[in-house]
Amino acid sequence: MSFFQSPARSWRLLAVATLCAVVAVNTSATFAQDPPPDDGGTIGTDAFSGVAVDADGVLKRHVARDASGQLMRTRVEQSRVALGADLSKPSKLRKISLTRLIKLVDQAIAEGHGPDDAMLHLAGLTRIRYVFYYPQTKDIVLAGPAEGWVETPDGRMVGWDTGQPIMQLEDLAVALRTFAPEGKKNQLVYCSIDPTEDGLARMQQFLSQVGRQIQPGTEAAAEQFIAEGLRESLGLQVITVGGVPASTHFAQVMVEA
Repeated sequence: MSFFQSPARSWRLLAVATLCAVVAVNTSATFAQDPPPDDGGTIGTDAFSGVAVDADGVLKRHVARDASGQLMRTRVEQSRVALGADLSKPSKLRKISLTRLIKLVDQAIAEGHGPDDAMLHLAGLTRIRYVFYYPQTKDIVLAGPAEGWVETPDGRMVGWDTGQPIMQLEDLAVALRTFAPEGKKNQLVYCSIDPTEDGLARMQQFLSQVGRQIQPGTEAAAEQFIAEGLRESLGLQVITVGGVPASTHFAQVMVEA
């Protein structure tokens, strides 16, 4: 029997059950760098955009391309077979029992093979629309739209009908730990991208000189010139995030967003 057909866990999880799609990272820092102009930046039919952090801690945009679309078509076909009819069928309101999910995950770990794809990807939920609480049984049910999912060339799990990101069990677990009843009150999950002092100084210097470098009649090109000048003068920025462990997928998505 699958875990997404019936009610779920206890009252103490209610406050955090809807936070699975939000992400952040324990206090740490890295550097962000804008991509070259031809890198793109949105997911289309032939490019799937993400980010990567190199050995120097610089965050850069990464684009994986599938020009013909054949790779994705093949993966979708394989995914339909692997998921089966129930999970492949889109649902406007799929319900997930946290009680059953926890039991199945515990059982899978005890058997030595770990959670399966349905558990890891919360039965294809793309968002949580409702949280139902059953006080008599202290159960919680998460409910929202769901669909079959596939891995894109850049490693994202998305719904094959809408392209929406699929919610992850690991993000749910991080949210529950972060906002556990015995945890700190009013804990913040955040991400801040801030320029360095040197970058601000260079930007101010550029702005003080830019007026003298733009000639009458070149206004059309001035906008691009100013944008590029600001980007280059400001340089790398510091990413500071807090509230959850830096090694989590939760943190990665927060930074990327």
